[in-house]
Amino acid sequence: MKLLKLFVMMMNKNTWKTIFQMLLSILTAIATTLGISSCAF
Repeated sequence: MKLLKLFVMMMNKNTWKTIFQMLLSILTAIATTLGISSCAF
């Protein structure tokens, strides 16, 4: 239940944008590592 409470607190602080940017950067890094970005873009 502590994790759930923490998650709700994070949501209340409007950190969805930060989470999305983090996920996007991670996905971009993975794509670059695999060499997919050169084909996709």
